[in-house]
Amino acid sequence: MQPLGRSTEVQLFGYGHKVSKMSQFDVSYIHKVLIETNNILDILFTMRLDNNEGDKMQATMQITFREFRAGDEEAFRILNEQWIAKYFVLEEKDRLTLNEPEKYILNPGGHIYFATLEEDIVGCCALIANGPGSYEVAKMAVNESQRNQGIGKAMLAHVVEAARALGARKLTLETNSSLQNAIHVYESLGFRQIDPSLLEPSPYKRADVFMEQLL
Repeated sequence: MQPLGRSTEVQLFGYGHKVSKMSQFDVSYIHKVLIETNNILDILFTMRLDNNEGDKMQATMQITFREFRAGDEEAFRILNEQWIAKYFVLEEKDRLTLNEPEKYILNPGGHIYFATLEEDIVGCCALIANGPGSYEVAKMAVNESQRNQGIGKAMLAHVVEAARALGARKLTLETNSSLQNAIHVYESLGFRQIDPSLLEPSPYKRADVFMEQLL
């Protein structure tokens, strides 16, 4: 770790067999520690890539997290529409929220965060205000070509810490039981399933798993 003013870079180096050992690091934990201690927004990963001839290479991926700014509306809509349409169908609540994020998320007190790779947006996640000291984690998506690289988990960890910094005491989310990988990520970061009979009906037909985390 090398302090650079108010930011720090973390780089995991590896080659060949050493990479498998480095991969055991919990990226979300590293991110959590850095956010709490130094207001970090950048994480560098070094991964081993195998080319067609079997040679070992290294590639560095720099993920930066930032909040929504003017002009991000289309990226937010497209990222979410892609994954929802792939696994489910777009519902009326999706269309309203994705077409007017400022009206339905930002203006009522919510926040939208983006993960970027070399300035390109590769993921997003929203905090929707749903009560005093409470936010719903929603509209989380990662570009299909960048999935399975830990970006979603790192982004969720960032959003959880951002909610904590906002003074949130509780986070909720809704998902579907078919998305087992996503549920595993949520649980690994402290979310627990709750009884849906204790909740108001969801506006989404696809929602059949409900989770929360107390901060």
